[in-house]
Amino acid sequence: MDRLNIIAIYRRPTGTVQRHKWKEIFDIDTGQTESLYVGDFNAHNTTSNCVQIDTNSDRLWEVIYNKDLICLNEDTMSRLGEVGQRSSNLDLVFASVNIADRGECVELNDTWGSDYFPIELGPPHKLFRKLVRNLKFQSTHKKKS
Repeated sequence: MDRLNIIAIYRRPTGTVQRHKWKEIFDIDTGQTESLYVGDFNAHNTTSNCVQIDTNSDRLWEVIYNKDLICLNEDTMSRLGEVGQRSSNLDLVFASVNIADRGECVELNDTWGSDYFPIELGPPHKLFRKLVRNLKFQSTHKKKS
């Protein structure tokens, strides 16, 4: 990979974003480079672990699907629900399909005084790792003479 676009996005929690505006944002990725889109999208969708779908999210996910992007943190719950609210997942990371397997999002345990848990993007965890190439066993039993 020669170049990587990293696009940070913040959408205010009020108002509605038209579909063509979401498309315009995600058209920064022309297919010539790989891209990461990170930010607070303030768009509720059951696909990203929220309890309902709102208009902004419906439009956002349609554009994401058409651009062939992958959400790297569908299963986090980064925003803490206040009294009478549920926790939600509004901080999202989208990646070009060719680099989606090169990164993994982890939700950190400390909010640092915010109403959000920070999300860390790093290399994927390997489930299996070969630590030893050759094993030699030595018998602890003595031969009887």
